[in-house]
Amino acid sequence: MHIQGIIKKVLLGCLLFLFGANGLWAQTDTVVEKANNLPVWVQMMNDENTNYYEAVKAFEDYFKIHAMPGEEVEEELMGASDKAKENYEREMKEENKEITTAQQRKELVEREQLSYQVKRFRNWMQEMKAFVQEDGHILSSEERVRIWQQQQEEMKRNSPGKK
Repeated sequence: MHIQGIIKKVLLGCLLFLFGANGLWAQTDTVVEKANNLPVWVQMMNDENTNYYEAVKAFEDYFKIHAMPGEEVEEELMGASDKAKENYEREMKEENKEITTAQQRKELVEREQLSYQVKRFRNWMQEMKAFVQEDGHILSSEERVRIWQQQQEEMKRNSPGKK
């Protein structure tokens, strides 16, 4: 009787493990699917081994075919008064209330996500520019630290206080 109880517990444990592992596998597939739906320039920006010039070209090529998200409104609002910004936000809320179908909501979310990715990419371009080599290779953080350490050593050797 005691052995049968142990066997039942082991089998139950195995089944729970298999169902749990299957759930994790499904979640991993979903994450991969979402990553695959991103434009290639977003994927390149997230890859530390990417070539800077290739990523910028992919970004530019993407927007030769697709519409750039509404940045002109943002640029107009940058210098605008608080009242103008409030009016714009109120108008956007009214427009969003009119969105009734799931497809329209999905398209709105996709536009907002694309707008966010464009901002991220432009920020990434500015941050990486100082670390881009002639061939487009971006210095890794380890390479940056090594260069900094070499510069520090050089400064110590060349400082007037040293003999």
